[in-house]
Amino acid sequence: MGNKSGAFKGFAKYKKRKEKGKKMKGKTVLVTGGAGFIGKNVTDELVKTGNRVVCYEKDQDITKPLRVTEHIDVVMHLAAIVGKGESEKKMVETNVLGTRNVLEWCKQQRTRMVFVSTCMVYGNPKRNPVDESTEVNPIDGYAKSKAVAEELCVKYAREKNVDCVIVRLFNPYGKGQKQPFLVPSIIDAMKGNTKLVLNAPELKRDYVHINDVVAALVKAGEKGKKADVINIGSGRGQTVQEVVAAVEKVAEQKINYVFTHNEVAVKEIWASIKKAKQVLGWEPKISFEEGIKMLVEEEKKA
Repeated sequence: MGNKSGAFKGFAKYKKRKEKGKKMKGKTVLVTGGAGFIGKNVTDELVKTGNRVVCYEKDQDITKPLRVTEHIDVVMHLAAIVGKGESEKKMVETNVLGTRNVLEWCKQQRTRMVFVSTCMVYGNPKRNPVDESTEVNPIDGYAKSKAVAEELCVKYAREKNVDCVIVRLFNPYGKGQKQPFLVPSIIDAMKGNTKLVLNAPELKRDYVHINDVVAALVKAGEKGKKADVINIGSGRGQTVQEVVAAVEKVAEQKINYVFTHNEVAVKEIWASIKKAKQVLGWEPKISFEEGIKMLVEEEKKA
């Protein structure tokens, strides 16, 4: 009898491991902002793993009610304006009103939604790593608009029964990302042998590879309770100086750069990813050094 019990426990563990590794398959997923850096990578992965993707793009105005008539299993809401070169009015319309329109559509269709937010809603945290209970204190217009959109998600989840999960991304990087983000700026300077102007060397952020981000978002499409807020990062903070040094080491090439030492609002922020591990069964698989090596090798092939 003891052997049978032990065998059953072993099977249960095997089954649990198997289920943990399962990927979303056979779903129809609406992706807003599917042409962006994250959106394109999410779309590619969903299609590769046997899902159908419907992209809602710029020519389909998200500031107006959604016009999607087919059945959708999950919405990945990534469409947003980050604010650089855009008016605050347009940012609020897209990031806040656009999110409300997606939530309203999900309410009517009874569709699950993954809202992609940002770690910048935390502002300048008093301590690191930040977990999801850390006070929200956004500083710039983009972060404020995302914080308001988060509030809408929670309201719709609690009052209107919308199955919505909020994912706060830290600093994604990887193939397909472009300037002015830090990692592609460094890679481009290395490739073109040009001088790079960087901000304060001690500025510390949490860099997480796009492949890991995509894996987290796909898991969030099926896991997590209504109104759950989940950090997605590496769980490690790195300074600008350390990022430059990592690229130089992998590329075996010195980069010509200078620091401006400008004052920045958010000096240090990195994630606690304990909840992502517990709720999604997710943790990053690609170290920063491995991710940089992948990028440098891809540039050498190009």
